[in-house]
Amino acid sequence: MIYRPEAVRVARFLQQPDNAPALAAFVAAYPAWKAAIGDTPATLSALASGEPGAYLDAHVAGWRKRVMCAFNQDGACTIYEVRPITCRGAHAVDTSERCNGASPVPAKRANFVPLDQFITRTRALLKATHHAIGGPRGRLEALPNIVHHLLTRR
Repeated sequence: MIYRPEAVRVARFLQQPDNAPALAAFVAAYPAWKAAIGDTPATLSALASGEPGAYLDAHVAGWRKRVMCAFNQDGACTIYEVRPITCRGAHAVDTSERCNGASPVPAKRANFVPLDQFITRTRALLKATHHAIGGPRGRLEALPNIVHHLLTRR
């Protein structure tokens, strides 16, 4: 779940000729991702500005669907260079097996205070820019959904 400026950056990255394989992989993976993830993004978007506990519960329920990101290709992130802030803050220190909802044990997270502080300050700017470029007020969006929309709009 991200703010729109990050999706714009990813869409522009995918449109560069050098990134044609990543774009093709995303376009191919998106329909299956969308079908598998279901209404989780809409639920998370609706809960994002509400009670943190309800959002966390919905996030965990979505995670347990075991749906890998639409930008994951054979275990590698195809947009790593331009990954959103939320992905940059995920400092998983375990094997990738713990990053999937089938694992009864979630991945451990390493805290890095300077990066965590930077991310917190950056979110306010992202939110303001999100609103300025037409993102839904106070609502996060699912990265694959908005990138797909940006890439396919006429």
